[in-house]
Amino acid sequence: MTNERRPLATIFGCSGTSLSPDEKRFFRDADPLGFILFARNIDTPAATRALVADLRAVEQLREGAAGRRQQAIARALQHLVELARRHLDARLL
Repeated sequence: MTNERRPLATIFGCSGTSLSPDEKRFFRDADPLGFILFARNIDTPAATRALVADLRAVEQLREGAAGRRQQAIARALQHLVELARRHLDARLL
């Protein structure tokens, strides 16, 4: 077991107007929270729809990762609750 900490949320962009096979593998394995489209990703409406469809397909491949994301969100919420408790306890002392 390692003490390596993963980020709670990661958002990535892609390099062009379509996903390369390497990007598809990367996004599937990286488990990002979302994707950002930049000007470099926008060409024609049809190309943009195809890119979004590819990103959604990667998301569907990662559905098994949904449980991991939910666990990460739950850990983050627990951390926020603990910080709020500490803050309130400090104010009450």
